[in-house]
Amino acid sequence: MTVVITRAKEDSPEFIKILEAKGIINYFFFPCLAFTAPDDGYAALDAATRRNHEFDWLVFLSRRAAESFFNRLLEIGGHFFHLAPHLKIAVIGSATKEFIEKEINFPVNFCPSEFNSEVFSREFLKDIASSENVLEPLNLLTPRTSIADDLLTQDLESLGTVKVTQVDAYKTIKPEASKELLADFQRLLDLALLNRSIISSDAEHGTSLSYASKPSQRAVKLTFTSSQCVRNFFEIIDGQINLANYHEILEFHSIGPKVTQTLKDETTGQLAVSRLRKTNNKFKLFQTKEASLEAFFT
Repeated sequence: MTVVITRAKEDSPEFIKILEAKGIINYFFFPCLAFTAPDDGYAALDAATRRNHEFDWLVFLSRRAAESFFNRLLEIGGHFFHLAPHLKIAVIGSATKEFIEKEINFPVNFCPSEFNSEVFSREFLKDIASSENVLEPLNLLTPRTSIADDLLTQDLESLGTVKVTQVDAYKTIKPEASKELLADFQRLLDLALLNRSIISSDAEHGTSLSYASKPSQRAVKLTFTSSQCVRNFFEIIDGQINLANYHEILEFHSIGPKVTQTLKDETTGQLAVSRLRKTNNKFKLFQTKEASLEAFFT
């Protein structure tokens, strides 16, 4: 099995650690996300950081959002101790929690039982917003990517116990894929398809299959952790690599219902038919049971 990581190597330390712990040594980086400064040059983030005392909670939906916030705090001449002492921190995801606790040395006051926005809003409203004895709504500051939707904010503000201020902490863009990267990816797919053909031929002639030759062990496993990552992947390969030629070896693995739906749209919708010339029952789609990187391998 080869795992395709659709993030850059420098953005995937936790993923690599999990792969190596599982004994998976064959993995390939095909970056589908790149990051840059927001369009306002951090103006909104810097302004909100300077008035952090007006907020009750900092909410980080990703490690990158947390990194951007604390980097800007230092850039504008502040220090960690300049944050209001009453300010609490909520996060989604173990990587973000570990970064804040171990690298920033701040406590994380809330982390949901599952790492997705739906569970976050439900548990935060139930366990935090309803239990704190305040006369006014809790003020939340949420640094985030500029392309994030407003669904989390709408859910959090639905009961009137929370007020959310969103600021762009970074901008997510589609990276340019080099000819070398596309060629390497195609070679990976061609080799996997060739190996499958050789093994299938041996089986037809009575050769017993080893454990490592089972279909699940020969697969090329593409992993997606965000909807934008899915959309960028299919835009990058459009007109370059026809995945329909490799449907027998490909597995698409997504984390969370939103990402899964985006993957279904890209592989079964009208656009997919024109791009891939395949109908909806040809590609193998899997959704993780839990919203964590570890769940890709359970």
